[in-house]
Amino acid sequence: MTPSLEPISHVPLPSFWLPQTRFPFVNAPHASSLSRSPSLSPLLSLEGIQKRFGGVRALKGVSFDLRPGEIHALVGKNGAGKFTLIKVLSGAHRPDGGRILLEGREVNFGSPRQSQALGIGIIYQETSLYPDLSVLENLFMGRQLTRWGRIDWTRMEREARALFERLELDLPLRARLGDLGKARGQLVEIAKALLQDARILILDEPTAALSVKDADALLEHRDLRAGGAAGNAALALTALGVSHTLVASRGADVLGDWLQTHFLTAVLERSSAATSITVGLTHPDGERTFLTHLGHLAEFGLEHIQGALELAHKGDFVLLLGAFVLPHLRSHYPLLLEWLHTLGLWVALDPGWPSEGWTPKVREEVRGWLEFCDHLLINEIEALELSGEGTLEDAVHTLVSWLPEHSVLTVKRGPQGARLARRSSVQNFTAPRVEVVDTIGAGDTFDAAYLAALVRGQTLESAVSHGIAVASRAVSTYPRQYV
Repeated sequence: MTPSLEPISHVPLPSFWLPQTRFPFVNAPHASSLSRSPSLSPLLSLEGIQKRFGGVRALKGVSFDLRPGEIHALVGKNGAGKFTLIKVLSGAHRPDGGRILLEGREVNFGSPRQSQALGIGIIYQETSLYPDLSVLENLFMGRQLTRWGRIDWTRMEREARALFERLELDLPLRARLGDLGKARGQLVEIAKALLQDARILILDEPTAALSVKDADALLEHRDLRAGGAAGNAALALTALGVSHTLVASRGADVLGDWLQTHFLTAVLERSSAATSITVGLTHPDGERTFLTHLGHLAEFGLEHIQGALELAHKGDFVLLLGAFVLPHLRSHYPLLLEWLHTLGLWVALDPGWPSEGWTPKVREEVRGWLEFCDHLLINEIEALELSGEGTLEDAVHTLVSWLPEHSVLTVKRGPQGARLARRSSVQNFTAPRVEVVDTIGAGDTFDAAYLAALVRGQTLESAVSHGIAVASRAVSTYPRQYV
């Protein structure tokens, strides 16, 4: 496990520019109440349930009521009969005595399918999902919606997104499930049950199947880093010997003072708020978890950029990162982008991941930003979610059509390399095989190396290759190295 504690990991340092002779593009194209509700009739009632296996009595007169909105915890040592009771409710075991009533009517579950059809969803320790399929495919496995004899992916995605929004669940529908980890896999299992109209959810030891990373752990390694998306990129540019100006802010505390020492030449406006802190965890399976307190990031706005940009020259590159963790600046993003365009600056945009998820409103918002974007630098899942498409090929086609004709799309694909797309062509680039140590900040490092190559007059193809090489070096070394 390679965690990092990063003061201002999620873009406390929002942007920077690189002096550059103008680059020629002519050849580049609700939560329920947990209190008991005696006024409500029981949704489910068990009366004297009994079950024997030979001479062993597993259940002896089990009775309880479950009302809408209640949560019950069934506690007991191994062999107490918890799992047997779940099996009875699932229809896998028939009780030897007692009654089960659903909304006051006696029912007999002859099979799991009958139990499921009556609105009971069981989430077992080990999920029954398919790791090599997407989240969306798993949600509808065995009950795909069809139209005219074909799977209706549009309707399935619409229903899944509506459920995710109601649950405030932020999971990428097109991502491979196996890449999301067991904890998120169980969330998908729960969502799948709810899509099947489950009114009662029964979870069998929901944390038992989770790895130690999902509960509690002693960390073998930790870093205290000056970071953030723009901070990560600026550190890479410094290592690569590229002149740049970092435009950002800092908190009014010890961490803010400490941060300043890492970026001595940066334009860091002092905020009245505490320094933003992000705890970033890299898990053994490569999955990453980020916990962020916005702190001073919440105050950073257009007024903090105006003075610094007066130092920029026509033809310079401006890299904008982390829009979604800068709420004040985000509200003025269209104005900022238009202003940069008016100044004759080349705009490279890596917006990151929205905390509210890729809702239709967020998609429309970001699409509006693309009008003034010269280089769009995003990862594969972001490309799929932003475009709303089901395949990378379709996502690339859609995003390129949203960009100005001269603009370039670069999709960062981690160990699979990257894809460079323009109106006239699409190219794939492979990445070297490396032993990964820490992937936090890999995309920011790619952005820096990509623009570093362009500043030096290299071709787009060389810039993508350079981005892959430097990012691969960075994620496979500790302490981090770039060259």
